Amino acid sequence: MVVIYAMCDLQKVDYITYLTTFDHLFDIPKDRKNSEYRKYLDVLLDYLHTYLTRVRPLLDLNSELETVQRQFQVQWENGNFPGWPVRYFHIITFVTQGVP
Repeated sequence: MVVIYAMCDLQKVDYITYLTTFDHLFDIPKDRKNSEYRKYLDVLLDYLHTYLTRVRPLLDLNSELETVQRQFQVQWENGNFPGWPVRYFHIITFVTQGVP
């Protein structure tokens, strides 16, 4: 059995459990999202990128990533991106657009 430490609460989880939950980044408490968490995400992103290029060499990964980026943008603009309550959208919009 492969044992992996879940980033959200540092408990041991088996591989199948990890695969069903690793993309629930919004479930991880904010206080756990530190520099180690950032390193974890960087390594995970690199792994997933190389994995996809190995198992689907004909996949246009850039096109897929552009599609995902557009979907994210629509969800973000509509205020329904998972893990980001609507109150955060108003704060972020105010800060990024500045005061008129």
